[in-house]
Amino acid sequence: MPKNLTFYNDDAVTDFTIKLRDDKGMDRIEASGSNERITGLNAPDYPGTRTRGLGDLWTYNTRGQKTGGVTSYDIHISGTVGRDGTAWNPKTPGTYPLKYKVIDLDGLYDEKTTEFTIKGFNERNEPVSGDTVTVNNPASLSPTEKAQILANFKSKNETILSGTDYVKDSEGRKEITVSDTGLITLTYRDNTVDTVQANVTDATEPTVDYTVKVNNQTPKTDSDGRFIFYAGDRIQITFTGNDNFGKLTELTLNKQGSNKKLEPLNDFFEGNSTKWGSGAVDNITSLTTAPATKTVDVTVNDNMQWSSGNKFSRVVKAVDPSGNSKISSWFGVVQGELKDRLPVTNPELTTVANKNNLTGEEKTAVKNAIYAKNAKADHRIDDIEVQADGTATIVYNDKTRSTPIPQSATVNERPTIKNLTPGPNAKIDGENPRKIIVYREEEFSVDVNLTDDRGRLDQIKVHKNAYNERPSRDFEVTDGTPIVEAANGTRINFTDKTSNLGKDGNATDANPYKVTISGHVGKGQSVSANASSNIWNRYISGCDQSTTANNIRTKMKLPIMPISRLQVHASSPIRALRQHNKSYSQGDFQMELFPNLGPAENYISISVDVPTAASTAGTRTTYKMEEWRELTR
Repeated sequence: MPKNLTFYNDDAVTDFTIKLRDDKGMDRIEASGSNERITGLNAPDYPGTRTRGLGDLWTYNTRGQKTGGVTSYDIHISGTVGRDGTAWNPKTPGTYPLKYKVIDLDGLYDEKTTEFTIKGFNERNEPVSGDTVTVNNPASLSPTEKAQILANFKSKNETILSGTDYVKDSEGRKEITVSDTGLITLTYRDNTVDTVQANVTDATEPTVDYTVKVNNQTPKTDSDGRFIFYAGDRIQITFTGNDNFGKLTELTLNKQGSNKKLEPLNDFFEGNSTKWGSGAVDNITSLTTAPATKTVDVTVNDNMQWSSGNKFSRVVKAVDPSGNSKISSWFGVVQGELKDRLPVTNPELTTVANKNNLTGEEKTAVKNAIYAKNAKADHRIDDIEVQADGTATIVYNDKTRSTPIPQSATVNERPTIKNLTPGPNAKIDGENPRKIIVYREEEFSVDVNLTDDRGRLDQIKVHKNAYNERPSRDFEVTDGTPIVEAANGTRINFTDKTSNLGKDGNATDANPYKVTISGHVGKGQSVSANASSNIWNRYISGCDQSTTANNIRTKMKLPIMPISRLQVHASSPIRALRQHNKSYSQGDFQMELFPNLGPAENYISISVDVPTAASTAGTRTTYKMEEWRELTR
């Protein structure tokens, strides 16, 4: 079988043969159920028997008994495409697969397909429009104008109209029509069609219009009326042309070229994709239906560096088939500075140790706080520069820079302890300014002086743990925080001495806020031989206006053995006592009673007669001196 055959309706088919061959004999040939009947084609010698019907390829003896199968057989397909006998019944043009399968006596088979193509008469004819007709309105032709168009068409296509593709005897000669817009429709004898647009002309120029959007929004304009865009934007330019003829031959986006001539663009940024961006322009330069609309999607580079010269002027031009043209007004786009695009929102204050000398980690925290209020992607930020004093400048993707964000809007120091002021019966260790030294059975007080870099504290909390939980009221001493051991006679309280929270100027260097630690350690206070176990931990959290809290740990350390201060006469000199546990961290308070340092003679020398009894002022304790001996100085 041939692979491909091509004919037109009314063609004679004479060379279409299906050749069947087998070395041992064939059983049958089967036509595919999908084969379509081709009008006018026949196969007079297609095999078939009464015994087995169409396709039978067995051989029989005179008694009708099978003797085998034919080894060679030809099927001839012939006729005239599109004719049932002499009746004209054209087959619709197209390609029709004709598939056959031959099976031998052993059940083996072969299958082949012929692609039978019928072409239409319109494929071998090329009608043309007649001479140009001047009309009043190309979109709505009058009957007279249509008649003139038809006459001109017939004059130019006389050969086609007299040929057999259009008319043969009584066949064909179908009506040639002209639409209201001048579209000529020619129907051939096989029912295929050609359409031709008539040549008409008018004196009315086309119309043009355009819109410019940035990120699908109507953009702002500068003082010269140019549309403002920014680095990273998407510009959409939509331009439309229309004509009363309903056709255009040209619709283009242009720049001003040399000698002030318009030059159509194929890219909005003229191919400078690395520097500015890109935006392919799909101009219309051939006949097309009007109205016609084109959209240019311009992608501005994210890092398009700002320059005052980044201005682009464009204009739209439309031309109709009659050669009439229309040019729009010029429009321009100009790059704006990203620093002006969105307002900068001040960040949450970043708490730092020293607002005039930020660490690298603190600078990063300031940057992150600015990003939290001014998202990097939304604001199109390249980087944020943070100075040692917390002043920050946003550098945008277009290299423009924000007005510096001042220190007052970026950083905040935590409330701190300026110092401790000892009251009665307490002193501050000379080497450790957070260490309070007291004695059992003596009422003492110490003022903790709190300051804030902005001079104001709103809340203070005294508590037993290190959690920075905001106080539930202005001044809060949580349950269990006062040191009260009634059985041992110990009571230590924390009170708000200043009592002026939430007021400006209440926590300045000159006027610190005061929390008083006061009370006494009882005579019966038990101690452990392990000095590290004799500690009470308390914490003071100060909160400023930014809710910044700083835990200030208060450590109160008991002596290893409880003793009272020995009251001696002025004539009894006391040697300096060795002090222990000097280590501390900022924010710690240590309240310490002296430990058991061994026999008193190691530290006290008495060079005069001693009394037989003594007492401690302000207490009920008395001492009986039963035995004294000479002490070495």
